[in-house]
Amino acid sequence: MSQVKPNLTSFGPQGQKRPPLVVRPYRAPGCRYAADGLTLDWFAQQPVKPEEHKWPYPLPEWWTANIDGTNGVSYCFLNVTNRERVSAIKAELTRLVKGHPMEFLEFEEDLTPPQLFPYCRYRWLMLIDDSQYVVDPNYQPKVSIIMGTFRRQHIIGRTVKTLLEQDHKNWELIVVNNEKDGVVSLPDDPRIRVFEHSDVANPCYAKNCGYPYVTGDLVCCFDDDNDMLPGYLSKMAAPFADPKVRVVHCGMRLDSTICDFSYDTQEAWLRAEDATPTWVPGSMVHDQIYYRGIIKAKGWTRENIIQLGEVLIQAHTDPKGGMREGGC
Repeated sequence: MSQVKPNLTSFGPQGQKRPPLVVRPYRAPGCRYAADGLTLDWFAQQPVKPEEHKWPYPLPEWWTANIDGTNGVSYCFLNVTNRERVSAIKAELTRLVKGHPMEFLEFEEDLTPPQLFPYCRYRWLMLIDDSQYVVDPNYQPKVSIIMGTFRRQHIIGRTVKTLLEQDHKNWELIVVNNEKDGVVSLPDDPRIRVFEHSDVANPCYAKNCGYPYVTGDLVCCFDDDNDMLPGYLSKMAAPFADPKVRVVHCGMRLDSTICDFSYDTQEAWLRAEDATPTWVPGSMVHDQIYYRGIIKAKGWTRENIIQLGEVLIQAHTDPKGGMREGGC
């Protein structure tokens, strides 16, 4: 590994090493053995005896939870060249995150979570790449949004309202009603279509059912209880003007204590020709597995992936209804 060059030292002496990760396996009801998905906090809740499964279970290299860290979030900026942009992102995160320990670390190189763990004080790592791209105002692609819904008639209208308020107007909404005998009432707009698929009550099944109806240039999936913040569509679409760009992802505010930067369902977009109905159920991070699996299979590198450091989604996780009720 080449030399790491952080410009902050709140993590302690450079080079300080933590003990190796200790994996405490946990099997969630209805899920496969989940070292490929659940958080290490959940692992600790219900330990599984080693004889019940292969153990210790190897974690993927992209795993960003460090059980040896204290509670909090380390926002790690990678490949930093534009310090003005990074400073603006840090200011916005400081505004959005309240009452939760966090730190900002800047690195000039592209590092993996295992390489970053020794420098981070806190348990959760959020990796933010200093991506650069050129905007073409003439690029106005059609965006296909797949939205599975299950017992969320009381809240989906609010989510769709945030879509209707977007400044990018070239879109289609493909709603997959996953509730048997459920009724979805939405605004009368020719860009909105509702399809019934309730043979299997499952979020991955619902997403997969939406792909045959896609007619757009770009594809994203969006949960039925979250909000699109202003500029979500236009800012996510803009980098795709460069044909080398194959995936774009942004940040999402989970609550007042954390902003997520990963490959959550609605954080990542793909070109239509790369998007496949291959969501696999059984893990609480099926979205991470889906997007990262495509990136790996396609052999994409940093020039093909743009990360917007902006938070463009507000998550709500409404307790009533939702695809989780049908199975993870």
